[in-house]
Amino acid sequence: MRADFAGIALAQLAETFMAEADLARREARDAESPGKLLGWSAAVDRYADDLLRVLDEVEDGIPVDISADQNNAVTVTVAKRAIILTHPRSSQQAEFDQRVLAEFCSRNDCTRLTKVDGEDGPIPVSAPRVSPDWAFSPEGPVCSHQDVEIRFASAADLARIREICSQFFRELLTLATELAWQQRHGVLVDWSRWSIGPTSQRPEHLVTLNVAGDSVLVTIPLIYSSESLQRDISPWLQGRLDGSGSTLLRLSGDRYGWR
Repeated sequence: MRADFAGIALAQLAETFMAEADLARREARDAESPGKLLGWSAAVDRYADDLLRVLDEVEDGIPVDISADQNNAVTVTVAKRAIILTHPRSSQQAEFDQRVLAEFCSRNDCTRLTKVDGEDGPIPVSAPRVSPDWAFSPEGPVCSHQDVEIRFASAADLARIREICSQFFRELLTLATELAWQQRHGVLVDWSRWSIGPTSQRPEHLVTLNVAGDSVLVTIPLIYSSESLQRDISPWLQGRLDGSGSTLLRLSGDRYGWR
């Protein structure tokens, strides 16, 4: 398992540095003094090649050691060569960490590596498919599922409204499932500080859960792009996760521009 983790991390780190080198070369084409950028790209390429050589050693069966310092920076050591798993852009470190973990846990049973307290009920591997219920009145249509409902002022363009409702419930339940898994494995969700941000040239969104930087990758474009929606769904998510019981969540589709 250590070798599998190291192989995944080194491969993704090498790919990241090769992309940085390519970017520097593209920028050098338009630069008045390209020498510095070209020198940087060459140095980055050499480092990526070093990472690939270490990866070959891992795949050949050289023993691997993995450690973390007090700042949670992870180091992979192979044949006395220590490599810190640090993204060249610090703003993308959390995204990089989550990608490595996601691939590792897709191949290995990560529940064996985390402590679980108590005999909590099962959590689904993925959010279930949802077919929202619909009600129509002179005040406008309402789509709902369990204790969440979305009201619209008009039934105009009903096909688009139906599509938006289905997407919202799919994203909301996916997010709730991911957060439940994190909480089950001891991660604290700080509801006053959690945030949703984009990832670099990827469809997923990085959901940061607390000041320690614990995060998950999940694809929630509608929630991310709808201003103030994150704040509005927080009490519902918190009630669902802390066992106090979900509160009724009433939303206005027109408030978020869902027309």
